[in-house]
Amino acid sequence: MPASVVPGERLSNTQPFPTKPAPLEALGLPEENVIDFTPELRAEALEIMSNFRVGGPYMPPLNEGHTQSVQGWIGCSGGLNITNPAVADPTTGILYQPSAPGCSGRLVQPGINADGDTHSCTSSEGDCWTTGTTISDWVQGGGVGWAGPQGLPMHKPPYNRVTAIDMNTGEHLWWQPIGEASNRMKNHPALQGVDLSGVGGGGRAVSMVTGSLLLTTRGSNGPAVLDARNKLTGELVGTTELPAPGQYGMMTYMHEGQQYIVVQVAQGGVMQGSLAALKLPGGDDGH
Repeated sequence: MPASVVPGERLSNTQPFPTKPAPLEALGLPEENVIDFTPELRAEALEIMSNFRVGGPYMPPLNEGHTQSVQGWIGCSGGLNITNPAVADPTTGILYQPSAPGCSGRLVQPGINADGDTHSCTSSEGDCWTTGTTISDWVQGGGVGWAGPQGLPMHKPPYNRVTAIDMNTGEHLWWQPIGEASNRMKNHPALQGVDLSGVGGGGRAVSMVTGSLLLTTRGSNGPAVLDARNKLTGELVGTTELPAPGQYGMMTYMHEGQQYIVVQVAQGGVMQGSLAALKLPGGDDGH
């Protein structure tokens, strides 16, 4: 593991790395995973990377005012979030997890700069907003500026996917891209004429297993649709519209012999958090 260069900080020499099931996204950013829509974009991305030390999920932060020869240390692991939880199928033992690649870096700042004046904890007088009486040497500071070439991602696609994992064997069975390229990418001058099909995007999916299907949205920033996929292969078998993009989760239930699917939906400035209920045609009108 990389040793910390923050004064007074000592880290463990080892950390656990997932091996099986394999990581959902690459750990680190090897050159073969760098954006390569065009040779020019790839060259620009590699030039940007040369100004950083890039590693996996355990890259430590640098301190403000550090003397390293690079702008920052960047950890790449991507992954998932609580707002896009995994779903499991107890009949097959398969787990489905939305994920996306990502890298980030942070700085730490002297604790006295962040908390000294605010909490007055360094003096016997004055009110202290915490239960502590001392201030940490180092606390969270700002982020490290890390951006891909011309405002594009540093990674190759996919930028959003769902992966099926056999929890009995630990093997990845398949993955499929979720969503589509953003309008920014579609309209980017450097990508005109480039095939952007299958790159994924729009944020991580919300998903649910029901019967033979895996239901997925296309991310909180993607098209407002609900996709139905073959749960064993990931093949898209149907799509229906939603009033707004899916958010966080969904559920299903039976009522008077018909199955209903309820999706949490929302869209900033357009629709507040709401529930959209759907059912197959038949019976009462509407959905």
